[in-house]
Amino acid sequence: MSAKDLLAILVGGGPAPGINAVISAATIEAINEGFDVVGIQDGFKWLIREDTSKIRPLRIEDVIRPHLRSPCAQWSRPFALSALPIL
Repeated sequence: MSAKDLLAILVGGGPAPGINAVISAATIEAINEGFDVVGIQDGFKWLIREDTSKIRPLRIEDVIRPHLRSPCAQWSRPFALSALPIL
């Protein structure tokens, strides 16, 4: 399979209503069209560190359970400041 047959799904920013449905629909449609689909956990957090260990293959079975959180829709704020001192 060539690189053009791969769909990587990454969600950045805060929680968004309906994002799991979008991830599910995109995953199912891409797989049905012959693409491999991967989910990138924790937004950009690990990619910024050049760590690809959080990239997971997605299957239709992974995204059709609405009660479970999608593996790639986890909120991360890699550029957020940690605690600021109170002046």
